[in-house]
Amino acid sequence: MATGGFTQPFCKLIIDACAEDYFLRDRYRTLKSTALTCRVWREHSQIALLRDVRFRTLFGISRFVEELAKHPEWGPLVYSLHITPARMHTHGYMPLVSLLLKLRNLRDIRLGQLNWSIYPFTLTQQMSLITTSTLTSLDISNMLFPGVTDLIRLIWALPQLTNLLCGLMRFDRRLDPDDLQKLVNKTISKKHTWLKVLALWEMDGFPPVLETFGDAVVHLDLRYPESSWPWENLCKCITSYANLQHVTLALWVGVAGVYPNPRTPYPFGTEPLAECTYRFRDLLRHINSRRMRSITLRLAPCMLETEDGLYSFTYRSSRLDAIDALFGRIDEDVLSSKGRLRDLQTISLHVYENSTYYDAHWWCHVLRTRLGTIPKQIDVYVDYYDPTLRRGRYDFVDLWLLQQNQQSSGAPLVESHPPVRQRSLTI
Repeated sequence: MATGGFTQPFCKLIIDACAEDYFLRDRYRTLKSTALTCRVWREHSQIALLRDVRFRTLFGISRFVEELAKHPEWGPLVYSLHITPARMHTHGYMPLVSLLLKLRNLRDIRLGQLNWSIYPFTLTQQMSLITTSTLTSLDISNMLFPGVTDLIRLIWALPQLTNLLCGLMRFDRRLDPDDLQKLVNKTISKKHTWLKVLALWEMDGFPPVLETFGDAVVHLDLRYPESSWPWENLCKCITSYANLQHVTLALWVGVAGVYPNPRTPYPFGTEPLAECTYRFRDLLRHINSRRMRSITLRLAPCMLETEDGLYSFTYRSSRLDAIDALFGRIDEDVLSSKGRLRDLQTISLHVYENSTYYDAHWWCHVLRTRLGTIPKQIDVYVDYYDPTLRRGRYDFVDLWLLQQNQQSSGAPLVESHPPVRQRSLTI
């Protein structure tokens, strides 16, 4: 069947593409327009609209629950649910359980800015009574929990969960050592092994309970661990991940690996990359999986206040010093033809740059000379920031320090017509 000269499958692809609009209002407005275009488009537009539902207010959730009661056939069409209240942590009680009871085919839940302790019966316990055989992905961020046990029980209540993304958590109660050991012992007895993808970011004060997430993790994503991060516990868990294949580590280059306070002076004699190097190499040493395929390192600069009141992004290191610190002389029993990571396929590096001379090709070439033949492929992603353009009170003039032989080599510091992003592969 054709519509306006296009086949129906092609029209459905257009509607699906419109449904992926990141901006919520544009998505609703676009799908409303496609639904009113013609009868052929209306049905698929409604399906695309219900496939991913997002709420910011209590009124929106309550209204949708009422409509689901009138149209129960809509419930099975909802695959993704995203709730982020506009009034962060002060949103009041929401009928989340009534909503979840009507959505039996949910595959993805994203929750943010919720206060877990305001519900008369903990939502975690009520969710365990709901049939969640289809739910495989949970993304929670900026949440308030009474205690870390509430977070863990929430995960345990979802038997088919394979993807967990978790960050910016706050816990009202801290775990004492005895309670922590009870959780770990309970984990060992239950043998939770379904979680495959684990992403954690900015978990300041997060207690060492990673064992409770099981030992079957395949993809591990760690973003900006704070100084209070239980690093030893993390490395212990990584050693037990026998099926681990992909690791991503994002770090601030600053004081002790933590994003520093701009008003705090940088300690004299402190190596800015020391903590990043320690964490990156310590992670490599604890990887015990023979199935490793890729390692990604994201390196973000710190921000320091200048004398004129501006804020300068800087790595506080030269490019070659940074490469030598992170990748030079890595232990042979880790990254070599006889090391544990000898089958590693790819190492990826993400950095900021303020000169087009040092593009992704330059970074790839230098990394290959440091690493040798392992891994088989090196990916470098360079985000360029023109040092001649000031962004408000922020600048990137001193992003990298100069190597002593840079001036004599004739390498330019700034060039015109820079690409916004460059990518280079070396095999």
